[in-house]
Amino acid sequence: MINRKSSLFQELTEQELKAILMESLGPGEMEPPRLLEGGLFNTTYLVSRTDPPGKYVLRMGPVNRHLVLPYERKLMQAEQEACRLLALHGIPTSRVVACDTSRRVIDRDYMLVEYIPSVPILDDSVPEGEKDHLYEQVGRYAAKMHEIAGPAFGRLADVADGKGYSTWYDFLQAETDQLEQASQPYGLFPEGETRQMMEILGKYRALWEEVQQPCFVHMDLWDGNLLVQPRPDGDGFQLAAVIDGDRALYGDPDYDFLSLYISREAFFRGAGWEKPDPGNLSKKAMIYQMLLAASETYILKVEYNNPEASLQNREKVRDLIRKL
Repeated sequence: MINRKSSLFQELTEQELKAILMESLGPGEMEPPRLLEGGLFNTTYLVSRTDPPGKYVLRMGPVNRHLVLPYERKLMQAEQEACRLLALHGIPTSRVVACDTSRRVIDRDYMLVEYIPSVPILDDSVPEGEKDHLYEQVGRYAAKMHEIAGPAFGRLADVADGKGYSTWYDFLQAETDQLEQASQPYGLFPEGETRQMMEILGKYRALWEEVQQPCFVHMDLWDGNLLVQPRPDGDGFQLAAVIDGDRALYGDPDYDFLSLYISREAFFRGAGWEKPDPGNLSKKAMIYQMLLAASETYILKVEYNNPEASLQNREKVRDLIRKL
């Protein structure tokens, strides 16, 4: 089902699609682009070109850009940089064909990547008996990602523009402050909970001072971003790509593990990391989950028009604040 509830989703006209594809691919014969499911932040199309042949995924950035969080304004640039870094270090990911944030062709950012014949790891076509070795492989790649060192802390696009932070603590404080400012008009945290979150960051400052090296952190490692495909010899499945690195940053590798977006034991085994116990989380894990839930509170309500899910995340924030 195509999701049209999001305030950021908007289909393109036939003329807009033609203009973008002509700019990105040049003249050629192609089938009518097909709108793909999802479309919460980006509006996505499958593009099949017959002459010269090729298959691509077109991702259109959001409309109503005034609604997005500050770091989300550069997600296309971040995705391009993430793809470059992952490919450079031998981690399978999307290959970018075109990325345009000039808004010269249309008043939206867009990106065109090569289509990868694959399915998400959670697809019913992937036998359960195959999944442990696939998740273990993802874990090994996650550990490899975390070996990619950055020159400063911060979101990929900002660091590439020389706007990173000298400490991990400074980055966490800055993003929480930005979230507070963005949330104020919507009354999402009326009891000053974002200010309490910043106080908690200061209370546990010693944890952040332990993070000395900025490392590549994907920040969105969940099953839907893990693509798999049958092996060439037909014997089972293999990992095809880790995608959607647009929210990646240079920071603490623990963020990828403590978020618990992936809970499969094989993933942690592959990464060489002990799986966190959801019933006995460390203070660091609780704080990271608090920050993620706070961000989701805003995104789900303001951007995606899902007040019920937003409220669930806000209650999680409140609960974690009480425990911290």
